[in-house]
Amino acid sequence: MDSDLFVNGDEIPSGKLPLLFIFDLDYTLWPLWVDTLEPPFKASPSELHTVRDKYNYEIKLFPDVPRILNFIRKNIPNSKIAVASRTDKPEWARKILSLMSFPVQQEEDAIASLNELFDFAEIYPGSKLTHMKALRNKSGIAYDDMIFFDDEIRNNEVEISRGIRSSLAENATFYDTVNVTSNENSWNFFNAENFVATAESLFQNTPLAGPDKIFHLTAVYASDEFPQKINLGVGAYRDNDGKPWVLPVVKKAEDILINDPNRNHEYLPITGLPTFRAASAKLILGADSPAIKENRVSTCQTISGTGANHLGVLFLSRFYRNDVPVLISKPTWINHRDIVNNVGLEVREYAYYDPKTNGLDIDGFLKSLNDAPNGSIALLHACAHNPTGVDPSQEQWRKIADVIAAKGHYPFFDCAYQGFASGDLDRDAWAVRYFVERGFELLVCQSYSKNFGLYGQRTGCLTVVSKNADAAVKIESQIAKLQRAEVSNPPAYGARIVNLVLHDPKLYAEWNDNLRTMSSRIMDMRKQLYDKLIELGTPGTWNHIIDQIGMFSFTGLKPSQVQVLIQKYHIYLTDNGRISMAGLSTKNIDYFAKAVNDVVRNVE
Repeated sequence: MDSDLFVNGDEIPSGKLPLLFIFDLDYTLWPLWVDTLEPPFKASPSELHTVRDKYNYEIKLFPDVPRILNFIRKNIPNSKIAVASRTDKPEWARKILSLMSFPVQQEEDAIASLNELFDFAEIYPGSKLTHMKALRNKSGIAYDDMIFFDDEIRNNEVEISRGIRSSLAENATFYDTVNVTSNENSWNFFNAENFVATAESLFQNTPLAGPDKIFHLTAVYASDEFPQKINLGVGAYRDNDGKPWVLPVVKKAEDILINDPNRNHEYLPITGLPTFRAASAKLILGADSPAIKENRVSTCQTISGTGANHLGVLFLSRFYRNDVPVLISKPTWINHRDIVNNVGLEVREYAYYDPKTNGLDIDGFLKSLNDAPNGSIALLHACAHNPTGVDPSQEQWRKIADVIAAKGHYPFFDCAYQGFASGDLDRDAWAVRYFVERGFELLVCQSYSKNFGLYGQRTGCLTVVSKNADAAVKIESQIAKLQRAEVSNPPAYGARIVNLVLHDPKLYAEWNDNLRTMSSRIMDMRKQLYDKLIELGTPGTWNHIIDQIGMFSFTGLKPSQVQVLIQKYHIYLTDNGRISMAGLSTKNIDYFAKAVNDVVRNVE
């Protein structure tokens, strides 16, 4: 079987195989742009296919690359392998290829430099067509006997024009065909699993899912040994020493729980701890909420805010409407889209962030709501919008409510930062309470990850406000039925901590102090970053840093600038320029500001 190549389960006759396999360099063979590195480069004596640059940044092949290249060499006779890149730093790329050790699996294992594996290397600035012509002339192989692997679909115009087969590569896993030419010998190329001579699984054609961007970023950060590295990706609070902070009030609540002689590990009710649910509704809706007084509120303890979002859209898909879209902001929390898709509802985006002002596009927002089908589900961030940190003003919220009322949309609030955003629980709940005051039926997803620091305890609540008490009873019964089928009963520990704090006046007051500690540190970091960028004369306007609120800030940095921050400065953030302000401290803010100043000035 080693000598056979299987494509989508079918054996491909050798006569139909390409004769020249061409690989793009950056993000196909390794996860970086060569142009953003800094020489000198040195080989890593203890690790195969690993090189480090001036700043000790690790240059390493994607895990599948050695297996893929060796497979082609061993199993596809008479074929050639080429590498092509339009990098502006060809001498750097060639140096890295020469230093990178590579396991060559033939009759016996041997170690060679990676560039010895390629029959041809077209690495220099210029057009892609120039590279393809050079490869045809040097190899004597016709275009329709070539296949090109690249990480960007937009790059395949040259291949299409010349009849070259092309395939999209992600993390060196070839999972889809970008272009299948009209040539009768064309075929859908293999994915990574087909390189392994093993028995077929029933799930052989299951597509490989990419890693979660945030958690992958955190993993890369954790493996980086650079002493000045900074993690600005993960949405979790850190103190000025960059350490997780267990809220003092949470420690006190834990001590009370541990010493409670009546503590046990029995199941909670299906909808969770009743006193926790009641306190959660009171926290978000207000103690004097008419909805609570009139028994128009249904609640359910959930697996943090994620679970509340899921349970909320699941309930609406069954008992509201499944023929209208869920409207999500552009951009929004990365999980919103998947949560909605997983229950089978359509997702549509509404305008939100204006990159020209780094603020709210209120006109676009209102137009999107007005253009949506009547009765759509409008997913709104109650405060501290993730990922932009841009919140509507109270006057803008009133306009948003007007359009939602006129269109008959259903408001769906996600509230992950109450108290954490501004340090004021009531201020952060204003939008939700205003919509209830206006008479809307709505639901709210609450998370206690940020405002209690209970990230790993997965503590949240779903609160639904309806028109009357009869409807509220029915809603809660159906939510309980849905919850029973999925998690049966929610976890107790985090809910008991929150419940203690929300019911004890002294602990509640201390919690408010803890919230102000966290929110004020975030605000202070915003002010310090703004001041340092102004002091450095960094091009552009930076008022948005202090105008935005909450955990995150949309910096306005471009993806190319983000890559340099990661690769040159070891500062880890998402490619859309979002940073977690909690990752900054008085100890690293100078380093970060200078790095931002550098990339804004020197990277397009």
